[in-house]
Amino acid sequence: MSPLHALFSSAGVAVDITEEQVHAFIGTAGSMPAFVFTLIEAMTDEAVRLGLKRDLAASLVRQTVRGAATLLTESGTHPAVAKNAVSSPGGTTVQGLAALEREGVRAGVAAAMAAAADSSRAMSRG
Repeated sequence: MSPLHALFSSAGVAVDITEEQVHAFIGTAGSMPAFVFTLIEAMTDEAVRLGLKRDLAASLVRQTVRGAATLLTESGTHPAVAKNAVSSPGGTTVQGLAALEREGVRAGVAAAMAAAADSSRAMSRG
């Protein structure tokens, strides 16, 4: 491992990418924290609208997101497999997932990532 790679690894995860992957990387990892923060904010706001106090809502959402990410990271489980494992037929989670699909959350996330990558491409052209 090079000294530079070791330095960046100490602050998180360091990956090697090609020059062609730079814009995809920016749309994925570079801009993703803001996208995740937006989702966390939306979930927290909705929890408050549903009746939870804001501090409890914020804590529950943050811990749930952290737990889900930790589970995927530590287990290596594919997100679809994990999602299906916590979804009972006809249950509340399945109804919520259907609403997410109807509202276009998947398309919205894809559009946000593509917009960030496109913007990165445009900025690199000057």
